[in-house]
Amino acid sequence: MRTLKACVILVSAAYLLAGCAILGFKKSDCMSTTGTIINTNEHAFAGGELVVLTQNTLHPGPTKGDEETFKLRVDALIQELSRLDPLPDVILLQEASVTAEKRLCNVVDTLRDGLNSILSDKGISYNSVFVPANGSSIIQFYEGGAILSRYRILEFDNRVYSEQAKHKVMGIGFSESRIMVRSTLKGVNNDIDVVSTHLTNKDDERNGVSVRALQARELFMDILPERDNQNLIIVGGDFNAAPGTRTIHEAIQSGARDSWAIARPGDPGLTSYTDEPPLTRRIDYLFMVGGRWEVLDAQLFGQSPVSLEGRPEKVVQISDHIGVIGRFRIR
Repeated sequence: MRTLKACVILVSAAYLLAGCAILGFKKSDCMSTTGTIINTNEHAFAGGELVVLTQNTLHPGPTKGDEETFKLRVDALIQELSRLDPLPDVILLQEASVTAEKRLCNVVDTLRDGLNSILSDKGISYNSVFVPANGSSIIQFYEGGAILSRYRILEFDNRVYSEQAKHKVMGIGFSESRIMVRSTLKGVNNDIDVVSTHLTNKDDERNGVSVRALQARELFMDILPERDNQNLIIVGGDFNAAPGTRTIHEAIQSGARDSWAIARPGDPGLTSYTDEPPLTRRIDYLFMVGGRWEVLDAQLFGQSPVSLEGRPEKVVQISDHIGVIGRFRIR
């Protein structure tokens, strides 16, 4: 029993270890493109409208689970993204995962390559960057944040938040590794910064303030301002907080603007299930940072189960989160 307990603790620690090293993965395997910009085109944003989608993909976890359903969900996501009109210029992903090759390998690579294959006849392709946050090679599982873009990714960086929620496994405490991922996209006149983030879903507090709110404060009050650049900024992700909470207040107080609330005032825009349907909360957001953006429209993505093309018997829900699409214009 002591040996079994030690193994369970080891595996749990491997999954929850913050920013753990990529050990045991070779360049030829599923980890080969993590932390690397993959540019398939040299396109630049020429101005006008920018369409951005944020989507929590619901990773499969470090255990096998229902592999067939997970693969079907990814196929459904590729299918439904390719059918959007207009197509997103930027796709911000949370819970993007890397698993063993026999499972699904690198979901970001799969999404990028799948979309590019379908859209090749239109001369459209996506670039990508993916940064793992939680996981370990020991259990052959990572999850993190990713950005897909129709415009060249000039650079990227990521930050692990200073405050992290704690987990306990058999009395042993481990910290999460919640991060933000930022990419600078090439523009003809103005480059654009886009950020994907996933704040904690735990209710831990520090001196009476939730860790989640502290993460939002760090992102909007410290990380973004410290760059001191003039780039236009869109921030999207799973904030695990409803409108009116202190977490969202931290964003609004910084000057960030909630695109859904502006485009659809009074519409609850629910994006997440508490445990199972129906939808109960709006916790996924697209924020405009800086005064030069205006939002033209906002809509939800992936609300209904998807029937896969050519496989009508295969019907799946893309995720336990509904995506949010914002259509923006530079003033």
